Amino acid sequence: MLPLWSQSSTRKRPKRIWLTGLNFSARNEVVWGPVPSTEEVSRDLQMRLNGVFPEMEPGLHTVNSPINLAGTVEALRGLGYSDEAIQQMMQAGAVC
Repeated sequence: MLPLWSQSSTRKRPKRIWLTGLNFSARNEVVWGPVPSTEEVSRDLQMRLNGVFPEMEPGLHTVNSPINLAGTVEALRGLGYSDEAIQQMMQAGAVC
């Protein structure tokens, strides 16, 4: 027998039905959390406050990179690059 959530008819149930059932399950020690839709994520206040959607120009936002390049120069030095080579990379726009 296939699990309930693997059946096509079950996956098409409205979100409120899932939340009701999962809230009941949570009282029985089932850990869960809803996965927001793309639209819900784009309106999420916490995501905006954490800088996930920086504004490129008024009214136009993008998704921020999850890669933080802070410390890039130090990392390049640690890899053996000279200050001159790092400066050339910076002038070429390869390093911030």
